[in-house]
Amino acid sequence: MKLYTLFSQLFLNVTIDIHSHFFELGGSSLDALRLVNLVEKEIGQILSLTELIRYPTIEQLAVLLRTRTRGSQQQNVRADNLMTFRDGKRHLICIHPGGGTAYCYLKLANALNRDLGIHGIQAQGLKEGESFLPSFDAMADHYLTEIEHLLSQPHILCGWSLGGADGIINGA
Repeated sequence: MKLYTLFSQLFLNVTIDIHSHFFELGGSSLDALRLVNLVEKEIGQILSLTELIRYPTIEQLAVLLRTRTRGSQQQNVRADNLMTFRDGKRHLICIHPGGGTAYCYLKLANALNRDLGIHGIQAQGLKEGESFLPSFDAMADHYLTEIEHLLSQPHILCGWSLGGADGIINGA
């Protein structure tokens, strides 16, 4: 019920039920940040943006929040910079543009075939306590470690703006 109330605060004059999809209701990245902050303030649990993308309905979020204990919730928040919009047997791996976030690929993920895994790599340095990587080479090395577990399956790397520049600069 608390999640329903929070969704209702964000989406005025919209019919909401437990199956309502946060982003299909019109939720933007700013709305996502507001919801994450409201969940911490009103429910007392930390919700990551990645978790909101993975569990975008009230029902899915409720199950997530109910099943973890306060002591173990930090273990559920991914420490890496790989966002998985959805898993699959084949993968589209999207490198962030100049702003550093991968949320710009959410609409692409929703438009593509559902059997395709969609992942976004965010820049290191966006999270509190992280430092930015010093060069394109350092970014490429770090990102390879982030996606290493996906490379044994069919995959495509893509990016735009800064996310597409690294391959050109390094002659890939």
